[in-house]
Amino acid sequence: GVPPPEVAFADRAAVVAGDAATNAAVAACDANGPPLAYCAKFFEAPDGSVRGAARVLSGSLKAGDLVAVGGLAATVDCVAAMMGSELMPLEEARAGAVVALGPSLCAAFGPGAKRGGVGRGTFEAPAA
Repeated sequence: GVPPPEVAFADRAAVVAGDAATNAAVAACDANGPPLAYCAKFFEAPDGSVRGAARVLSGSLKAGDLVAVGGLAATVDCVAAMMGSELMPLEEARAGAVVALGPSLCAAFGPGAKRGGVGRGTFEAPAA
């Protein structure tokens, strides 16, 4: 199963290449911290679009948010709960949530990308 955020995030603060406040927000799974998520993998949704399976590490994400992907600006086009093979749109995903991110945002990662960070600042992927 997926560990609770307080356990999973304690070691994730070490891989966030941000300031001390961002690292502290990740370690605390702070829903009021800066928006930051880690997209662990991409998958094909039932509608044929490519989505990203992500965990929100800090803050919250919602459709329309402007975020950074690899240092480039991108807009969150969709945030959805993954219920089996179905995707249920969400208004907002707060720190700790495991969600699917929309196809336009996933395209911002570029061809051949396997994982990466979404939010403010940069993010170093943990070793696979």
